[in-house]
Order: sequence, then structure tokens, then C-alpha cells
Amino acid sequence: MRQIVGGYPDMDKLVQLTDDSSTFVTFNYYSLLDTIKHMATMSNLDQNRKVKLHIDPEKGVANAESCSDLGKIKEDIIVDEVKGETLDIYISQIFFLNLLKAYSGYDKITFGFNGALKPAFVKTVPSADSDPTDQDISHDITSVQMLTPIQVQ
Repeated sequence: MRQIVGGYPDMDKLVQLTDDSSTFVTFNYYSLLDTIKHMATMSNLDQNRKVKLHIDPEKGVANAESCSDLGKIKEDIIVDEVKGETLDIYISQIFFLNLLKAYSGYDKITFGFNGALKPAFVKTVPSADSDPTDQDISHDITSVQMLTPIQVQ
């Protein structure tokens, strides 16, 4: 057995969670999951199976749109909190659904985006009985996963 030499990179250097240009959004987990599943039904299996997320903090809304030759679906997603800049990001439906499965059992899920082509972090929202000082969605990440967007030409 071979041991890896070195340590893990510092998360704050990989994803700048306190960057003022970041976009943070907290979704209702079940609304997001249902929407991505609907998008997946319209995707052709031999394609990239991508979904476009549009997040508009100014209006406080988010929606998803399928990007398929079979047709277009556009659905609103229930947003509990959103702040930052307006963002359009393309994500693989397959990876998105697999990531969401890891968070089953939670009612809310938070994404932190640092741009359309940079990895996003994903975490669950602290429960109501946790310390109220930990309620800011831009910090205190105890369990994090990364979601990597795809480039669309």
C-alpha cells in the first residue's frame, strides 16, 4: 500500500467563501430535486445532459432550464434565501442528481457560486436548534461537497 505524501489543500484557498462577488442561494431540497429530475426526463442519453440554473438575487428567484434537442422545460425552484450577483450556470444533470442524493433527508441545501465556470460548494443549512450565530450561509462549513459547472459554447 502506498501513502500519499502531503496534506489536503486549504478549502478557503480553493473556494473563496467570503468573496463579495459570490452568489449564495438556499433552495428547498425537494423542489430542487424534483426540478432536476424533470429536466433529466427531457434529456437525450447520448448528449451531455446539462441543465442551466438561473439565479437572480435582485428578484429573489431561481429557475432551471433543460438544454436538450428533445425540447425545453423551464421551472421555478423554491428559494429560501439568495444573495450576491445574478448568475447563469450550466451543470451536468447526472452529477447534480448524484450530489443531491447525498443530501437526502435535509429540507434545505445551500450553494455558493464564485462564477459561471468555477466550482461551487454545497452544504446543508443549520437546523433551527443550532447556534443562531451560525445561520449566515457564507461561512461555517462543516460538511462540503463541490459541484463543477460545465462550459457551453
